[in-house]
Amino acid sequence: MYVCVRLCVLLRAHGRARVCQYVRVCARARACVCTPLFIYKERTHFVEYLMLPATSTVKFVFRQPPLSSHYNLYLLPFNSKVWDLMMEPEGKHRNSIIKQRILAVFGLVEIVLRCTLTMNDFQGLMMQLEGILGRSVIFMTCVTYTFLYTSYSANVVALLQSRSSHIRTMDDLFNSKLEIGIHDTPYNKVLFNSVIKDPMHYAPYYTIGPRKKKLTFMDLEEGVKKMQEDQFAFFMDRGIGYIYVNKYFEEGQKCALHEITYEQGQDAWLAARKNTPYREMFKIGLHRIKEHGLDTREYLKIYAEKPKCLGSGGSFVNVSVMDCYPAFLMLIYGYTVAFSLLVMEVLSHCHKNNMARC
Repeated sequence: MYVCVRLCVLLRAHGRARVCQYVRVCARARACVCTPLFIYKERTHFVEYLMLPATSTVKFVFRQPPLSSHYNLYLLPFNSKVWDLMMEPEGKHRNSIIKQRILAVFGLVEIVLRCTLTMNDFQGLMMQLEGILGRSVIFMTCVTYTFLYTSYSANVVALLQSRSSHIRTMDDLFNSKLEIGIHDTPYNKVLFNSVIKDPMHYAPYYTIGPRKKKLTFMDLEEGVKKMQEDQFAFFMDRGIGYIYVNKYFEEGQKCALHEITYEQGQDAWLAARKNTPYREMFKIGLHRIKEHGLDTREYLKIYAEKPKCLGSGGSFVNVSVMDCYPAFLMLIYGYTVAFSLLVMEVLSHCHKNNMARC
């Protein structure tokens, strides 16, 4: 017997003929068994598919992006009710004489804003309270705001180390900010022939999806290292890829690994020459190997499984500028509003001086 041991990857342009040279070898009775092949209608005239040796282990593997890439971390610690209570204090003694005098001078809106902002920034109040009751209220308010600040800071630190579970499907992956790479193998080139205009033409990258994601073919070790350092999704064989993951990744980084199956993928079946007398012998033998678990044993000895998460809390994530983007944005807005108010006050003061001179 002559057995083909190479994966058939030679396709004609535009996929009109998918009968590779190794299928032709079987058709000419020069071979009885082929290596696993994709199922195409054109090949069924020459070969018979015996069994599926194993399910496809080729998937998109990536580290889940930080939570700050999808949400504003500075709004997540508290819900909307807490923010409303901090910004909308309400007095209980509406008919008191003191409050009526204060409202007559400043107005309700100005009192609420001044008291809330000054207490929130720990700058004191606009009026001095001399009574024991008033000082007790101010003390309890300051203690409450201290606890709020402590809880808020602790929640922000915890959220900075959290990972987002936003990417669950292929559409989410293509619409995300993650770069996409593909292990440069013949299997992957055939698998992605639906997104390649010319299957016979090799290019270093292709585009896919609504956002024209760039798919770059690269070496396995290079892709795993890039997956460790950047926000990068790598299409690879899990069994081989996880060997490099165990080699380069730290324990905390392994906990963020996530997998997505390519929806348009297909499995390769073991094939034999059509009407070969060895068909039943090979089929029974392969099924017996699978039933006794010999293939699983060999797979576990050669390849690696997905690493288990053992130390998720033992590492800290470096804070980048993108994580602090909402805080910087709020600071810029504050400077802009303050400068605008300053200009308006200066113009108003100049206008009043001109009116007084006239």
